[in-house]
Amino acid sequence: MNRRDSPILPPGLSDEAGVARRLAAKATGRGRLAATTFAQYRTEAERLFWYARQTGTPISAWTLDEFSTYIAFLQAPAPWAGRARSVYARTVSRVR
Repeated sequence: MNRRDSPILPPGLSDEAGVARRLAAKATGRGRLAATTFAQYRTEAERLFWYARQTGTPISAWTLDEFSTYIAFLQAPAPWAGRARSVYARTVSRVR
């Protein structure tokens, strides 16, 4: 695992739970994002987790090579890379 212990988040959170908490924090309170900005953050999180599932490598285990491959994918997605509403998206919706 590449993830370091967080001084803020509880230990043992999955990648999805950590991102969901971050998005929930950005949806409310003093640092609240505009609705359109929040929607874009959520869309990008969905895309990131979808890609991680497709490659079979959890984000917290990514190295620079996996990250570089993801960025290349974003710049020129493969034809098979369709967008479907994911389980992660439904999880984040419940956190909001």
